[in-house]
Amino acid sequence: MNSTLSRYFDIRSGTIAAVLMGSIVWWINADYGALAWKLRRSSDDNKQASTP
Repeated sequence: MNSTLSRYFDIRSGTIAAVLMGSIVWWINADYGALAWKLRRSSDDNKQASTP
């Protein structure tokens, strides 16, 4: 019984850690995507402003 319980908690903590890592990675990717989109957008605006 004790081994089953400890195994269950190991799986559960592993799953929680995996979900946390996944969400952190997803947030970082989302932030980088938004940042890259803003940079690309501003560079496009600069090109349009420089062309007469």
